[in-house]
Amino acid sequence: MIRLNQTDYSKPQTKAKLHCANWVNGNCLGICFVKTNEDLEGYDVGHIIDKKYAGKPCVVETGDECPYFSEIVKKGIPEIKSIRGRK
Repeated sequence: MIRLNQTDYSKPQTKAKLHCANWVNGNCLGICFVKTNEDLEGYDVGHIIDKKYAGKPCVVETGDECPYFSEIVKKGIPEIKSIRGRK
């Protein structure tokens, strides 16, 4: 008997697991990007560890909002088309 992969790729939890660099075994590393040295020519980007998320269960998996996931991860996930190309 062949078992097909029944992963629901539309679920935010699946997207976090597959695409978020902060996701490790269901927990969050808490690394966030921040603007630094902003001036008229642009800005630099640095990173911080957000203690609100670091080392805790992934909030996306519990149905809550995660700024890193919303602003960084979701924008980089390609839309998955159905096998028949009708989606």
